[in-house]
Amino acid sequence: MQNYITTKDGCIGFGADREESERDLYYNLCRKDIDNDDIGNFRKRREELHPWNPQKNMLHISGVGCLVYDGYNLLETRSGRSVTIAQHGPSIYYYLACVLEDALSYTDICIVAKREINILFNNIGKDFVMLDDMPDIKVIGESNGFNPEVEYKLRTGYIIGVASDFVGVRRIEDSMFHAVEINKFLPYVNMLYYVGYRMGVVFTSKGVKYVGERMG
Repeated sequence: MQNYITTKDGCIGFGADREESERDLYYNLCRKDIDNDDIGNFRKRREELHPWNPQKNMLHISGVGCLVYDGYNLLETRSGRSVTIAQHGPSIYYYLACVLEDALSYTDICIVAKREINILFNNIGKDFVMLDDMPDIKVIGESNGFNPEVEYKLRTGYIIGVASDFVGVRRIEDSMFHAVEINKFLPYVNMLYYVGYRMGVVFTSKGVKYVGERMG
């Protein structure tokens, strides 16, 4: 099955059809700079969440909670959930999933509160891959380069596919995965959380939860 790619101003949008690729392009343009949000939804959402860093080890998000790093653990004070920061690299989405679960969506993370999330994790450690530098999530399948070696079927209607060079997620009714390239320096578990948020799901200790927005 054919996938679609749309480009503008150095950004790329991927989709199973043209509409989806144009929507993905818009997200990626806004990831690059929230001022590209001509519709205004992300700027409005930023006003609602009002993310800010009261101290270099803290991130407060209105209506969501407050993240605090104590030198070893990242704690979300409202829920009491915490996780030990044991590795850096492309793991920001993983740690956010551990403490916030479905409280933030993909675009909340990579567009709306991106600046403040980057500040927090940069202060935690200099070896994190910042949100701006995460690789593109592509839409691919067997016909264009993704042949999963292992597939996991989830009861929630999603399939996780893992190969030596890609990890992806798709709805059971879809023919192609949203997937990202991996290698030995990009652990697939961390990247799976990234792709999951993009698909509108977050993997938690109690199972899969739907995030606020479900996107194509």
